Amino acid sequence: MPGGELIALHFLPSYNYIRYYHEIGHSMESLPLIAIAQQKADSVKALLPEMKIPAADSANILSQLNRIISETHHNLGCIGTETNQPEFTLLHFKIFNKMMLQEIDENQQKVDNQVAISWNELGNAYMMSKMWMDGERCFKQCLSIAGQMIDFSPADFSFPYVNLGLAYWLTDRQDQAMDTLLEGLRYREAKFGRDDKQSFM
Repeated sequence: MPGGELIALHFLPSYNYIRYYHEIGHSMESLPLIAIAQQKADSVKALLPEMKIPAADSANILSQLNRIISETHHNLGCIGTETNQPEFTLLHFKIFNKMMLQEIDENQQKVDNQVAISWNELGNAYMMSKMWMDGERCFKQCLSIAGQMIDFSPADFSFPYVNLGLAYWLTDRQDQAMDTLLEGLRYREAKFGRDDKQSFM
């Protein structure tokens, strides 16, 4: 069995449960499952150097493990947001963002939406800690990174427009806030029509 399929089968049950509990609003119940997923991923990473497998397969497995770990930190950051834990949220979204950037640097992969999302989430964490300017910087970076994607559509990135508008509003720049919010709205209306019911997700 190829290494990638083996890793996927090993983590799929835990990961599906994490998603299930989180999506139905039982975030705290997913914490033990997140811890299990992290422990499993760390254990396999520690064993990789001893495995007699081709270097390319080992690199592929390591990349998948790191993506799983980064997603657990993303989930933890979301839980911190939902349960109003600013320091906890900032810690895990910083790790999520750092891991996404490392993935790009190390594997020279093209930018994907997870990298842009990691900047948006980090901005949310800064905003929770009332670090408005840091939040603004992250939302701008999110839009800049998203714009590098081949299939970028501004209408699919409504969250950073809303969040950037909030950052402007909270720092007494109402005109910039309104311009940013209207810009995001124009993109959505152009793609989905007025008063659309498409999810921001």
